[in-house]
Amino acid sequence: MKTKCFAGVVAMAAKATLAVLIELTFAAPAFAQRDFSKVVIKTTQLASDFYALEGDGGTIGILTGPDGIVMVDSQFAALSERIFAAIRQVFDGRVRFLINTHLHGDHVGGNENMAKTGAMDRNNGGTIAGMLAGFDAILKLASADTKIVPGHGAVVDKSAVAAHKDIMIAVRDRLAALVRDGKTLEEAIAAKLTADFDARVPGAAETSTRFITQMYGEMKAGK
Repeated sequence: MKTKCFAGVVAMAAKATLAVLIELTFAAPAFAQRDFSKVVIKTTQLASDFYALEGDGGTIGILTGPDGIVMVDSQFAALSERIFAAIRQVFDGRVRFLINTHLHGDHVGGNENMAKTGAMDRNNGGTIAGMLAGFDAILKLASADTKIVPGHGAVVDKSAVAAHKDIMIAVRDRLAALVRDGKTLEEAIAAKLTADFDARVPGAAETSTRFITQMYGEMKAGK
């Protein structure tokens, strides 16, 4: 597969992974009550072998090549057949690898259906350090014209990745100082370390707590 296009998949995965900070979490029952009957899968070609698929929920990325498809996220199980049909319109090959950016239902709901096709789900978790390394890789590979597909929302360029990296570093450094001072998780959450970024983040009140909790656990574990 082409390295340049693979950068698009890496870009999508790392950018979308930041959704642990920027996305509003929806309750599982709300997902279950959704009516998917009128959902249409929209396919946008971003490069000769890289496509974005939009339906209901997270955006899917697919990178096609002689050895099959690398797929980023799977949306909802109820949409799997429509997703397969959309893929067949642009490429005659099977999904070989499935990368999940995070555990929200609109990103992993179709995993079981994808697995039945023989896709390999390599979910090894991740760390804040790994996310920052991913951002660095994207910024190194991307040019000013590179299109980067987030888990939700419009296609962006590398400046958006740089901005999210800066937010991640700022919050990480603030939290690291509190951890060094022996502050508890509750004290770290109460410090509102993301306050100056919250206006730019939908659902910030909820996602901030989850983000700080995750990062605090990593720091205490020495990751």
